[in-house]
Amino acid sequence: GGLFYLYKANITSRTSLIDFSEATSALNITSSSFNQKVAQVSGNKSSKEELAKAMEQYDGALGKFEESIKNIKSDKKELKEAASTYLQKLKDYRSNEVLLAFDMAGLNSYTKDISIGGNGEIEDPAAQTTRLSGLFSNILEGVKSEKLSHEKAKEYRDIYVEFLDDSVFFLGKLSAAYAQNNLTLANSLSAEYLDLESARKLTESYQEITNLLAPDTDSISETNKAKDKLNDEIIRINSDS
Repeated sequence: GGLFYLYKANITSRTSLIDFSEATSALNITSSSFNQKVAQVSGNKSSKEELAKAMEQYDGALGKFEESIKNIKSDKKELKEAASTYLQKLKDYRSNEVLLAFDMAGLNSYTKDISIGGNGEIEDPAAQTTRLSGLFSNILEGVKSEKLSHEKAKEYRDIYVEFLDDSVFFLGKLSAAYAQNNLTLANSLSAEYLDLESARKLTESYQEITNLLAPDTDSISETNKAKDKLNDEIIRINSDS
C-alpha cells in the first residue's frame, strides 16, 4: 500500500486542476483592470482609495493563484514551474511599481483639488498670497503625515517637503511686501520664487517617478512570456486529458 500511496501523493487531482484553472482565469481578469488603475496614477486619474480597493481584489486573486499552485504535484512539473515563474513576475510587479503607484496616489491626493485662482473671485495680491501660503501649509502637513513604503516615493516626499517649506516662506514674505505696497520687493521675491532650486528638483524627481510608473516594455515582455508559457502548459494538459 505504501508504494501506491506514494504514487497517488505525486498525482495532481482533477479538483486541483479545476481550482488552478479557475484561479488563473480570475487572476487574469483582475490583473487587466488593476494594471490600468496603476497606470492611471501618473495622470492623477486613480485615487488612493480606488487603488486600495483594486489592490485588495488583486491581492486576493494573487493569493488564490498561489494557493492553487501548491496543490499541483510532481506529475505536472512543467505546469507548476510555469505557474511559479508567472507568480514571481507578478509579485515583483506588486512589490515595486504597484507600491510606488500607491504611495504616489497618496501624495498626489493633497494637490488634486487645489484652486490657485481662488473661487473665481478677484483677489488682491496680498490676499491671494496669504491664501496660497495657508493652502501650501495644509498640503505640507498632509504630505508629511503620509505613510510611505517605497524608497523612491520617500525621496520624492523629502524634495516635495523642501519645496513646500520654501513656498510657505516666500509666499509669507510676498504677502507682507504686497501689504506694504512694496512692489519692487514683491517683484524681486516673485522672480526668486520662480527660480527655486527645490522646484527644479521636484520636477526632476516627479519625472523620474513618472518614467518608473510608465509601462516597462522589458518587464511586460518577460511577464507576458511567463504567462504564454503557462497558457501553453494549460492547453497541453487540457489536450492530454
